[in-house]
Amino acid sequence: MKDSRVKLRAWNIILLLVAGCINAAGVVLLLSPADLLDSGISSLSMLLSRVTNLNIALFLVVLNVPLFIFGIRKMGVTFIVYSLVAIASYSLMAYVFSEIAHLNEKVYELISHDMLIAALFGGFLSGVGSGLTIRQGGAIDGVEVLAVTFAKKIGLSVGQFVMAFNVIIYTVSSIIGKSLLIGLYSVVSYLVGLKVIDFIVDGFDKGKACTIITKNPDVLAAALSEELGRGVTVLDCKGYFSNEDMTMLYCVANRFEITRIKKLISEIDPESFVAVNEVSEVLGNRIKFSLNTAVKPKQLRKRAEEENVSSAVSTEEKPSDKTQDKFPETVTEDSVESEKAKDDDTSKTQEKE
Repeated sequence: MKDSRVKLRAWNIILLLVAGCINAAGVVLLLSPADLLDSGISSLSMLLSRVTNLNIALFLVVLNVPLFIFGIRKMGVTFIVYSLVAIASYSLMAYVFSEIAHLNEKVYELISHDMLIAALFGGFLSGVGSGLTIRQGGAIDGVEVLAVTFAKKIGLSVGQFVMAFNVIIYTVSSIIGKSLLIGLYSVVSYLVGLKVIDFIVDGFDKGKACTIITKNPDVLAAALSEELGRGVTVLDCKGYFSNEDMTMLYCVANRFEITRIKKLISEIDPESFVAVNEVSEVLGNRIKFSLNTAVKPKQLRKRAEEENVSSAVSTEEKPSDKTQDKFPETVTEDSVESEKAKDDDTSKTQEKE
């Protein structure tokens, strides 16, 4: 069971109320007059409203509230409270727009009864409202609670469950309205809303994670930290085919810094392996140490150059040492043979005498 303690923030409540207003504007002022549908329980509420001629606000409350209360054990109290605030705002503003202000038909006339415009901008506003609600820790549609509760039991993922639910509602709506355009334009609205939700929740500028396999980690890590002001994680690894010990660097940057990272890598270690992936969200500090106390790339490069020079000199000296070692050994063998010859001559002379 989730934490039963309620942790609410005033700013979150305000944004949830705004999210409900935006969602109601997209659904009631644009989608509903064009006979198009939103998604999830909202689309089911719109369909039932057309069939029964009752206001959509009634079905939004009747269908959503029990689902969120049912999911309180899985989702947590805070999530449910935030969601109910957003749904209350959505339902109230839907009633105000349609029954009090009568803006739905007026707005549809302003866009010249264009179903495509209604689908695009209705889906956009619905996505903004849903995205803001999710970002503040809630949900504006109870279909997510249904998906979390029942998706695994029927062998589907949460996304597949929501998609199947929407396809069924869109199909029924097209049959009732006797028009395939209703279902097709509703799909367009749903896809636009999904994309907008991604932008709102994940941000317009997603981070980029760089995984670098290199044999020169010290210089490269210091360069990334100094040039970009980014923290770098260093991990030991081994190549499977080469069976060589290597080092993996992990660094998260924004998309504008990727070009600079590639340039640094090409200058320092052009033979390294680099993989770049998208990161939806980053938490924690950007850098974990002071750059003033860190070793600079220039210092590391100079140190590496000195080590290369010293290793080259030692390599050149080693053959000469071996030659010098071998030379005395050769002289010693010759001297031994000459001494043996002298001893033989001496012995022969003594025999003659």
